[in-house]
Amino acid sequence: MATWEANVWVSPETGDIKTTVEASTAQGAKQQIKEKHGNIAQIYNLRHISNGSVSSGRSSGGGDIAGTMILFGILVAIVLIVNFWYIILPIGLISAIVWIWKWLGED
Repeated sequence: MATWEANVWVSPETGDIKTTVEASTAQGAKQQIKEKHGNIAQIYNLRHISNGSVSSGRSSGGGDIAGTMILFGILVAIVLIVNFWYIILPIGLISAIVWIWKWLGED
């Protein structure tokens, strides 16, 4: 059996409550919540809790956002290179020539 946690809106008088049940599936968890709390208006934010961690179907790790930011940075760099190649190419060539000239002059 897995542990499931959900927020439940019972009624305007009772308001919002957080509840936990043991069930094998999400549908089973919803059924148990209905049996536990009676006539409820809405079950939302149902998530599976496993070994102290929460799994709601969406990843929320810090590494995921870092990878997304790196990918976004690479895409922005590609767009800038494609759009401003006529500026980047001469500056790159001049920089390469100056670097080679300095490197050859150090002997």
